[in-house]
Amino acid sequence: MESQRRVEESMSILECGERLATWAVEDAGKFVDIERNLGRILNQRAGEQTTRMAMTTIANALTFHATVVGVHGIPPVAQLRDDPRHTLQTALLETWRRILREVNYLPIFAVASSLLAPIRAATCRAECSRT
Repeated sequence: MESQRRVEESMSILECGERLATWAVEDAGKFVDIERNLGRILNQRAGEQTTRMAMTTIANALTFHATVVGVHGIPPVAQLRDDPRHTLQTALLETWRRILREVNYLPIFAVASSLLAPIRAATCRAECSRT
């Protein structure tokens, strides 16, 4: 059982990351219609709330990713980040496809992959460098 302080710290980190990611997507959305794509995937109207939901869904997939590390040889996110052959976004999408094939978790990784895929690589790189 986790202490209340650790749970609150974790929630604060999640909310901060979700906000930063939302701002990055909204900023990038000025040039491409990312928000509209996220809304279409989530069957909602584009806007801040939909973008925040999309970023929280991706964060959820990252959390589940951490729980299946080692199962079927699934690498940790840190290892994917350090792989010079791929961007983190590309490596995550490939790994999540593998999780879908070999482990399942369809509701988590299928939706998160659909949300992550249309985000421009430059937006993903900018966000990763902030955290």
